[in-house]
Amino acid sequence: MLINGSISIQDQSMPVQNQIRPLRSCLLSKKVNGNYVLCIKNSMYPNCINYNVKNLEAVHAKFAKEGKITLRFKQPKHQISVKADDTKMLLMFLRQLEDIIKGKDVKIGTRLIPNKVPAKKDVNRFDPAAREFKAVDRFDRRVLNMRQLNSLILENCVLPTLPEQIGDLPISFLSLAGSKLATSSQYDQDIFWDWMSKTTIGNTLKNLNIDSVNLTIVPFEIMFLRNLQSLSLTKNKLTHLPDCIGELDKLHSLSLSDNKLRFMPARLSLKEFLLLDLAQNNFLNYQQDIDILDKFHENCKNVAREWGTPLSYKNLVSLSICSIIRDHVTFSRKNIPRTLWHLFDTVGRCGTCKKIVPYECFTSLIYFRDPQAREYKCSISKTIPWLQLLCFKCVVLL
Repeated sequence: MLINGSISIQDQSMPVQNQIRPLRSCLLSKKVNGNYVLCIKNSMYPNCINYNVKNLEAVHAKFAKEGKITLRFKQPKHQISVKADDTKMLLMFLRQLEDIIKGKDVKIGTRLIPNKVPAKKDVNRFDPAAREFKAVDRFDRRVLNMRQLNSLILENCVLPTLPEQIGDLPISFLSLAGSKLATSSQYDQDIFWDWMSKTTIGNTLKNLNIDSVNLTIVPFEIMFLRNLQSLSLTKNKLTHLPDCIGELDKLHSLSLSDNKLRFMPARLSLKEFLLLDLAQNNFLNYQQDIDILDKFHENCKNVAREWGTPLSYKNLVSLSICSIIRDHVTFSRKNIPRTLWHLFDTVGRCGTCKKIVPYECFTSLIYFRDPQAREYKCSISKTIPWLQLLCFKCVVLL
């Protein structure tokens, strides 16, 4: 079996060595006179160096799925570090090597080692015409030049911020799963989510994955993604969802497992999902949490009695925020005062009159019903709690 990649050979019999530079190499397993041999060819060993598998002392394969292994021989006393070009071929090689060590009769082809070590194939990761891009470790701003990009994968990266210009890419799929984001609190997020407010991505993005990023608050900018069909927020620290998520009319797949949700926004209770995953959350239980629910509803009634006269609010900030949401006006978080951010998280639609109302003009009630989903996952009974907002004008009429 032939493996191409970068290989470094360290002679452990020498007391002091400089750092060994890996070389482009070929690694070939073969059978010579009944003995299994590993043959390595590179610029240091143009005529090959051979290792008898019987002298193999240890195999370190912890990072084999990343294409990396280390072989240690007792004769000669060499340690060989391999970074393969093809991970699948390396895994097959490891299985073959394991069978040889176990004493099995392994059939090895008669393939010859090439006369010339093949150079590593250079892939232009920033081809402007590329349709898909997967980042390694971090975001590279050259991605912003890939104007035909359809899929952007930024998983397990360090992302202290994302440039607003991402919103100018016509992508339909975006994954931030497992990345380190500035999401430990609302005020760390600053302009991190401003890319959502761009017109292009608002029209094109259909699938968004923000799993395992320690998200505590779903940003209100989510409502700008008008064509979003699938949203995954699993393995985060969410305790609630903003009411504005109900503005996503085309959303049909929602994954929220492994969070700390106590209830769901009632606007989603009437939506028929293809997939709804609510497993491993802390939903209120009608039987076990009856005291909590009674206190909650009594408090809401008291607020409604105090403020529930036919209300005509004059707060210009509240009027402006309601108008922005009602008319689907997009904006950047950086362009509004920080003190107003939380108001966008609390604005919602009245469950009766369907009008957008600010936080100081509505009360809430919790009811239980079954969600509508073709595929539904939940670790409790099917019936879950829904939080419905009611403006004070509608409360008076009840």
